[in-house]
Amino acid sequence: MHFQCGWAMIDHQHGDAGSFSWWRRGEWLTKERVGYGPYFERSEQHNTLAIANERPQHAEDERRGGFWQSGSQWVLTQTAGPRFGPWIVTDEYAAAYCDATPTYDSAYEGSNAVTRATRQFLWLRPDVVLLHDRASTEAQPGFIRFWLHTASPPTLSPDRATALNASGQRLEIYTLLPGRPERRAAAL
Repeated sequence: MHFQCGWAMIDHQHGDAGSFSWWRRGEWLTKERVGYGPYFERSEQHNTLAIANERPQHAEDERRGGFWQSGSQWVLTQTAGPRFGPWIVTDEYAAAYCDATPTYDSAYEGSNAVTRATRQFLWLRPDVVLLHDRASTEAQPGFIRFWLHTASPPTLSPDRATALNASGQRLEIYTLLPGRPERRAAAL
């Protein structure tokens, strides 16, 4: 199990605060996408959130405009690094907290509409992961997207998404959001 909330104030880092990965029985059930170049810096390539923000000063710049359009955490120009809160690891569970709010805003870009982006992470041995995300934005129109990368595109049913690995391992994803959030499964 992997959960990250690393500092982000040098070059070659990504918008990945709050991302997690899960290795089980010799294979990944979920992990961030890997690659090189500006596209892979964005939060949409990691198992984290994408949150709408205000139009930045450099929106026409392909790289900076891409961060804004996708709702990514900023890279190098974020207001501050994320804050890693309390964490606990025992034989039965692991728990951690990440406040990524300052990584979504950029005083340099004049893009400061994200008011909250926190994630609480809980892994219960052997096979349960719980995430509690709190996110809000003042951007209009606003969106909050939860990204989760799996080995194969998941199938969607009314109450869950299910992804199967080649070995037959199954990852079931449930949401506890009120109402019916829009869900999509796609091969990237």
